[in-house]
Amino acid sequence: MLSEGSMRLDRDCREMGLVEDSTYELMKAFAEEEGEKRFLADETQSFTARETYCTVTAIANRLCELGVREGTVVALRCPRALKTSLIYYALMFLGGIATMCDPHTDLATFLAGNDAVTPDALLTDETGEWVFTMDGKRDVVSVEKRTEAPKELFVPTKNVHAPSMLIFTSGSTGVGKAVAISQFATVNHNRNLIHRWECTPDSRYGAILPFNHVLGIYCPMTALVGRNFIYFPASLSPAPLLKDIAENGITHIVGVASLFYAMAKENETLRLDTSALNTGFMGGSPVPEEQFSYIERYLGIKLINAFGMSEGYGITCTTYYDSAELRRCSVGRFFAWFTGCVRDANGKELPVGSEGELCLKGPMLMVGYYGNEAETKRAYDADGWFHTGDLARFDGDGNLYITGRIKEIIIRNGINLVPARIENAIGSLPEVSEASVVGTKHEAYGEVPCALVVLKKGCSLTKEELLEKLKGKLAKNELPDRILFTDVIPLTSSGKHDKVNIKKLFE
Repeated sequence: MLSEGSMRLDRDCREMGLVEDSTYELMKAFAEEEGEKRFLADETQSFTARETYCTVTAIANRLCELGVREGTVVALRCPRALKTSLIYYALMFLGGIATMCDPHTDLATFLAGNDAVTPDALLTDETGEWVFTMDGKRDVVSVEKRTEAPKELFVPTKNVHAPSMLIFTSGSTGVGKAVAISQFATVNHNRNLIHRWECTPDSRYGAILPFNHVLGIYCPMTALVGRNFIYFPASLSPAPLLKDIAENGITHIVGVASLFYAMAKENETLRLDTSALNTGFMGGSPVPEEQFSYIERYLGIKLINAFGMSEGYGITCTTYYDSAELRRCSVGRFFAWFTGCVRDANGKELPVGSEGELCLKGPMLMVGYYGNEAETKRAYDADGWFHTGDLARFDGDGNLYITGRIKEIIIRNGINLVPARIENAIGSLPEVSEASVVGTKHEAYGEVPCALVVLKKGCSLTKEELLEKLKGKLAKNELPDRILFTDVIPLTSSGKHDKVNIKKLFE
């Protein structure tokens, strides 16, 4: 049964109307109405709302001078940093298309894997200063603070439904695609999130996730839409990150379970004053009960589980008022304007409680896979439903439960096995910290499940002991055929289990 608070938040979201505000309009209004409010900061500098608007306008002027117009595709190396946010905002002002590239590799290497995107320009800080390259010409773009607004040399874009950003899918099960997202989707999704988070004008965010992933760049936009302060920590190591959170009074952070767990383990010893921190927002598969409780206890937060994907930005979310059990196992109810259903392999809609593929409709789904019309068409069926590739079910209150990925399904002797179910069973063992399960080819059975397992510090288990403990938790054909013990699970840059490389360990 949903609490009164949860029902109120759901009702508030449903009653909101869609808006056509652009990033430019939001930031200009923020600067005019609350100009001296502290908005952005890192360990070396701080910007008010007015200073941010002045600086971003100057950057937009410079980019316009260098040739950026509506629809110009700019490959942006995007470290998780305050200055990246300033450049991102400036590209939104102009109607440019920010192609969010992994900062851990050079732009050419990153883009080589997806020939659908041929950028018009490159913008990178690899030399220590931001350098813009277009038509073979290189120019420096200053991102230093401005306290006076320069005359605007550009016409701010009003086309909020056009592609504004390209986010590459994580590619955890294959090659990523370039998802085109509009400013319209970005702004309206964040309005939903602010409600579900129970944000106030005094909420303070920490930018933790990579900016080349959808939940990472979510944060600077959420801060702008809600007119909230956002801090950019220099380090994501648990101890300095906890100190930044404590010193800056951070109230909301967006992360993944593995990061939250590492922070909780650190704070069990440090016992820093993180009392301001009240909400941790995360996406991904369900977290084992013991780990979920441990994180909430030692970080002093409520974890809010969500379902999102690059193609849909934010889609569903539990709320601050939902029970711990619901927040742990479910990803909550749809944001406003989304509808969804679960369908079988033949496209038949399934009843409550049945597992099938999650399909979606809504005005804020992606513009499309950029430069890949065939893949865009393939993602939708004849009735306009977007097929997510996720296995899911609904309960009677409309709460969504993600149970796995269709592409990750392991077919053993013709029987479908769901890796997430096996991972949860292994993760429930008191000796286990984390597990990741993949399918590998087998001569007799077609495929078999294999598990990569991290044990808790001071614990030991053999393969035989682990399998014995799993009896009664899993069916015989779900028991891992091979088990490897490791100190750490390989992750993608977005913090998900890197299934591609994990599978290679068993080949």
